[in-house]
Amino acid sequence: MASTRDRVNIPEATARYRVQRLLNSDLLQLQTWADPNRMAPPQAAIINLTVEARRVNAVAQELAQFEEVQFLSIVAVMGTLHVARPTGLLNLAG
Repeated sequence: MASTRDRVNIPEATARYRVQRLLNSDLLQLQTWADPNRMAPPQAAIINLTVEARRVNAVAQELAQFEEVQFLSIVAVMGTLHVARPTGLLNLAG
C-alpha cells in the first residue's frame, strides 16, 4: 500500500479506503498465490485449464487417472477444469 500511496501522493489511510471501496463494489478483485518454493511440504497446486468444450469430459477422465490428482472439477465456465494435487505441479505433457 505504501508504494501506491507514494506514487499518487495521498495518505496511506486514503489509499486503503479507496482500495477497500473498490473491493466492496466488485470493481477490483485480488488474488493471492503462495510461493511453493517458500513453503514447507506438503504443498498443493491448483491448475486451471481451458479445454475445447467437446473435449472437457475426455480430458477430465484422463487427468483423473493421475494418482497425484486429489480433486478435479468441471466448472460451468465453458471448458474450464480445476486440478489440485498435494505437491508441486502436475506434468500434463506426459
